[in-house]
Amino acid sequence: MNTGKHTSWILALMLATAPMIAAGQSQTDDSGRKSAPQENAEQQTSSQNGEMSSTSETQKTGEEAQKAAQEGQKAAGEEQKAAKEDGKSDKAAGSQQMFVPSQAEGELLASELEGVAVMNASEEELGSVQNVLMDDEARIRALIVGVGGFLGMGEKPVAVSYDSFQQSRNQEGKVTLTLETTREELEQAPAFTTLAEQQAEQERAQEQQQAAEQQQTSEETTSEETQ
Repeated sequence: MNTGKHTSWILALMLATAPMIAAGQSQTDDSGRKSAPQENAEQQTSSQNGEMSSTSETQKTGEEAQKAAQEGQKAAGEEQKAAKEDGKSDKAAGSQQMFVPSQAEGELLASELEGVAVMNASEEELGSVQNVLMDDEARIRALIVGVGGFLGMGEKPVAVSYDSFQQSRNQEGKVTLTLETTREELEQAPAFTTLAEQQAEQERAQEQQQAAEQQQTSEETTSEETQ
């Protein structure tokens, strides 16, 4: 009898506490689940945080670009300043190179070359310097040597490359020029003609051609009249 009563008491207790346990579980499930307004609020907050982060990054990028542009302008200004200083330096150096204060050893004056006798290794006089030929950079290209003739009459001008000469000064300080060739080779060399002489020759040739054409036209006209 005691055992039956004890069992009935346990069953009654279990039945009485079952609703309470179920309610507690339901409350636990409800507390663990988020409501729709809460989820919307969290999503909106996350979106706002993302927009704020993107705006901050854009602003940071703009500041970096502005800083880089300022540094570029500063570098350009320094380069321009350096270029001006280099220009002033070059101008000063150019002014120093513009003027030659004195004649150096081994340098010649044009007046010293004019009329100088040209000799060969056998001490044979080949001719004398008549003129100097220079290029468009004012460098001596050749010496014009008068070859042949008698007492300066009937000489043939021959241009010889300046590098072919060996120059020196004798004990009296006069310039001497030596050329490794013979008189015969110089006399057989082509005569040198200046640009003015070439133009004059072309004009003479044109005049002769025009005169010949006029004479031929005149002869043809006379022949027709005779017939």
